[in-house]
Amino acid sequence: MQTFTAPISGDYKLEVWGAEGGIGGRSRGDAAPENAHGGLGGYAIGYITLINGTDLYVCVGGKGENAPNDPYTSTYVPRGGKGGYNGGGDGGSAGADAYGTGFIYLRGGGGGGGATHVANINKGILSNYLDSRDNILIVAGGGGGFMDNGYLLGSVEYYSGGGESGAGDKYAGGTQTTGYAFGQGAKALDEPTHFGAGIGEGDGGGGGGWYGGYACSISMDGNNGCGGGGSGHINTSLITNGSMLNARRLGDGYCIITWQQLP
Repeated sequence: MQTFTAPISGDYKLEVWGAEGGIGGRSRGDAAPENAHGGLGGYAIGYITLINGTDLYVCVGGKGENAPNDPYTSTYVPRGGKGGYNGGGDGGSAGADAYGTGFIYLRGGGGGGGATHVANINKGILSNYLDSRDNILIVAGGGGGFMDNGYLLGSVEYYSGGGESGAGDKYAGGTQTTGYAFGQGAKALDEPTHFGAGIGEGDGGGGGGWYGGYACSISMDGNNGCGGGGSGHINTSLITNGSMLNARRLGDGYCIITWQQLP
C-alpha cells in the first residue's frame, strides 16, 4: 500500500491498470510464441476534487506467477503459479499419473493477476474493504491466468481484466455485482489423478478485481481452461467522468495520479 498526499487543492485525474495473469508451464517451452502471455490487466480512469493534504491510498496489483516449467516425473508433479498481489487466484497443479507412464508434457497453470485500486481510507488489499466499499474510489481488474499451453486457446481478450465485467470464455469473469468473491479471484483446483493423454494439465487462476474471476474446476473430461478476469469499478458518488477498458496492461499493475492544472 502506498500513500498519495494531495500537494495542492484542485482536481486530480486517477488512472489505474490491473496486472497481467501468468501463463502455464508448458507455455514457456520451445513451442510457445515469444509473445506468449496471460490475460491482460484492465484500465480505469476518473476525476476527483481533493483538498490540500488529503491522503489517498494506492494498492498496485502484482502479475500472476508463471507456472514452473520443471519436468514432470514420478516424484514431482509441477505446481501452478501463485496469484498476483491484491486478489489474483493461484493456478492449479498438474494431475498425478495413475499409470506411472510419466506424461512429461504436463505442467501447472498460471496465477491470476492482481487488481489495482485507490481508496480514501487504508485497509490494505481490496478484499479487506468488503464492509467499506464506499471508500473505494476506483479499481482496475487483473487478467486471468492461462492454463498449461493456454496460449493456444485464442485471444487474450477472452480472459482479460477490467471493464464493467472481466472477460471470460468458459470460466466467467467478475462483474459489478457478482463473481468468485469481492476483491479476490478463484484458485484453480489441482487436477485429479489422470488416466490418459490430454487430461491433467493445470488450469489458470482467476484475476482479482471488484469481483474476482472464476477459475476452471476439476476437468476429468480434458476440458481444461483459463481463469476469468476480475472486474473494474468506479465509485460514481465520488468520481466524475469515469470509464473503464479491458485488456490494457502487461506485467504488474500501475497507477498515475495527475493534478489537473487550470488553463
